[in-house]
Amino acid sequence: MNRHCITSAIAYQFAVYSTCLMFAVGCDQRTVEQKNKATETVLSELGVAPVGTPSASPKAGAAKTKESDITASQESQDPASETNVPVNSLTAPKPTLTTDDPTKPWITAEELPRETWEVQYVGNVPVGFLHRRTEVSRSQGDKVFRNEAESRIRISIKGKPLQQHLLIKTIEKDNGEIISIDGELNIGGVKQDFQGTIIKEMLHLTGKNNGKAVASQIEWKSEYRGPFAVEQSLKRRPIVSMETRKLKYFDPILGKVIEGQLVGGESLVTPTMLGDSRELLEVRNTGSTGSTTMEALMWVDDKGEGYKSYLQAVDVRSFRTDPVAAQLVSSIIELRSIDVDSILLNGPVEKIRSSEQPSNANVFRIKHRTKDPYTYFPSSSNQRVKSVDPRTVDVEVRVASVKRDPDMFGFDALDPENNDRYLVNSDFIPCESPQILKLARALEKEATNTDSNESTILDKVNACRLGLSKRLALKEFDKQIGPLPTVLRSNSANCIEHAILLTSLCRSLKVPARISVGYLFNRTPDEPKMVSHVWVEALIDNIWIPFDSTKSEFPTSIDRIKVSDTDFNNPNPYPEIIRAVQMLADIDVSFVAPADANDSPTE
Repeated sequence: MNRHCITSAIAYQFAVYSTCLMFAVGCDQRTVEQKNKATETVLSELGVAPVGTPSASPKAGAAKTKESDITASQESQDPASETNVPVNSLTAPKPTLTTDDPTKPWITAEELPRETWEVQYVGNVPVGFLHRRTEVSRSQGDKVFRNEAESRIRISIKGKPLQQHLLIKTIEKDNGEIISIDGELNIGGVKQDFQGTIIKEMLHLTGKNNGKAVASQIEWKSEYRGPFAVEQSLKRRPIVSMETRKLKYFDPILGKVIEGQLVGGESLVTPTMLGDSRELLEVRNTGSTGSTTMEALMWVDDKGEGYKSYLQAVDVRSFRTDPVAAQLVSSIIELRSIDVDSILLNGPVEKIRSSEQPSNANVFRIKHRTKDPYTYFPSSSNQRVKSVDPRTVDVEVRVASVKRDPDMFGFDALDPENNDRYLVNSDFIPCESPQILKLARALEKEATNTDSNESTILDKVNACRLGLSKRLALKEFDKQIGPLPTVLRSNSANCIEHAILLTSLCRSLKVPARISVGYLFNRTPDEPKMVSHVWVEALIDNIWIPFDSTKSEFPTSIDRIKVSDTDFNNPNPYPEIIRAVQMLADIDVSFVAPADANDSPTE
């Protein structure tokens, strides 16, 4: 790969710090029309008028972005506004040139530790996060600080997924003067690391490039700063409109000193990912290394704090956010990075291909390559696990029934006092939202029992399952959760979104419900596979009964294996899904045979 497709001027900070590392002209494979359309969308979300169009800004009250909407389906903000706010400094008069005194502290020890998080998007797809932390270096006194920046990014170049992990650490004086610097860059398995110290006006660098030792020296001047120079300059003295500021800083990835320039534009009211709109100053950030020039737009407040930025050449945008939202994006990226989402199913699979199964129970044998699978697969609901040897278990799955038959499964319901968590309204299970409540009432009316003209709880849940099955076509498991309003409008959903909607509907009807994560037999005749899947369990008569709105049958077919169940109330529900998908790479699954429904449960 061309080195210029993965390197950057790190000092762009806030968003561009890591996004520039990934992209350069020539890496983007979209057409001009696609780029222009994507650019207009991103500009409107940022609150910026495209060049050559009248200035416009989002309404402050309507531009709020919820943290829970950090998904690939996040929707564009409306750029229309009742008031015209200048947003583009491209046509403004030439700003006055000023200087920033790099000898002054940019922050004090009393303001530390300082920690910031950002999330990055390409178009509407989250691709990474950046975490920055500054603290006092206790071993060297309160005038010496330790900076650390870490970014994780997943992108696709020419259709090939690419992972990037960047870690930069510096020890600096309170004015940003570098004492030492080191870092690691891992891109698609290509690893670089370096260490640097300043000795007698020379920066001495050593390191390894894919295991090969490298070394270099760079002439160092007292006014040079490190990779965090832009942030430090803006915090030391916030830039103002009509101001041009020049600075020089070292980019350890390029191994060069960057000629930087910040140009203050005009203020605008713009949405942030912190759930509000703020008046921010637009700043054009330009960095040059000889014949190469990189540009980005940044938006900062009157204290020099950055809240978002935009790299128009490749539609890369970044938003300052909180740790929860950043971790959510990190999990999305981690899930996407897992290439395995199905495995071959061995054994007499023709016996479970038919919808008319000869037994009320099936047994699957699972072998783990390195660990004891007994600790990974739960005995709960209609599933029981029996250890065969230290690397093998048999998982028996039975048809769930509300009848209290001691030979059947489904008796693992928790203490009723602990079942309240399966009724909670949360970011990912919005059971109290007007849209969900309205849909639940409509589906509940379809649940009339033909014998008594009354609907049981089972009838209501099954009506919700059937209603979703009819309304939402099943789309490919894309390892991501879209906002439910978007999913409902699109008339299609992946299995995760189906399960979230059904769980929300159950809870809106005051039926405790949880989400099961595991594997499903895909029933294809050519290559029988176990694929990643998600479904629902509802608590009916104190028994957990599985429901699946992606399938037409009920009771739910015994063609699945559960890895875990969760209430999905956590702000970041992805770890449960990640755990199940990751395990596919380490197991072999065989269908043993239908079990005798009259046998007692395995222990």
